[in-house]
Amino acid sequence: MPRNALFAAEQITRENIGELKVAWTYHTGALQPESDLNRKAAFEATAILVDGMLLLSTPFDQVIALIPYRCRALEVSPKN
Repeated sequence: MPRNALFAAEQITRENIGELKVAWTYHTGALQPESDLNRKAAFEATAILVDGMLLLSTPFDQVIALIPYRCRALEVSPKN
């Protein structure tokens, strides 16, 4: 498998699954700045897949759209 390549799920086989590496990560910043309280806290979200985007929300009403195949994130601010 070429380095730094993204593949469709159908291309992943038992023979090449061991070669997979993390392509990118995203940090919401929801537990920033670091503090004693934040070190004890956990942030978990269940993302939903819509039109190729993973949508999730933070505890602070921030909605984030992750576009995995483009390694991009779009942050959507809540309306006031």
